[in-house]
Amino acid sequence: MKPLSALGLLLTAAFLAVLAAGCSEPAARQLDPPAASIQELLELRAERSTDASAYAEYFASVEVAQALAESAVEETQGPLIPEWDAPYVSQEESASADVVVVWRDLEDWPDWPVATVFRMTLLDDRWVAVDATGVEGTATPPPPRE
Repeated sequence: MKPLSALGLLLTAAFLAVLAAGCSEPAARQLDPPAASIQELLELRAERSTDASAYAEYFASVEVAQALAESAVEETQGPLIPEWDAPYVSQEESASADVVVVWRDLEDWPDWPVATVFRMTLLDDRWVAVDATGVEGTATPPPPRE
């Protein structure tokens, strides 16, 4: 086997870097659109955004967006939400979907559900949350089979 030239090594390293970058894309880019919307919302919440207009694109109700922004101003200690696993779509129809978020490390969050199911609807070409329900116990809805 012939050793690689300097150019060959450089091209191989560049290829491997591109391959590694593709594998480490942010989770929201690899998710179904309704789940990506929830991922973006959770990231916004984790960043403690106090901008109601930033939240508004993720909800059908402006009041919910305002309430989240206000609570971010009021709650100054610790994180606003626990860490979470990547959201997934458990059920999808043409203009609605259920997105499940399983929460992690709930020791510091005794009143938090193990998962939340966000009911999403397609509104003006964007997925918005219209309802959220906490899931108690360990029976989280499974992702759909492909």
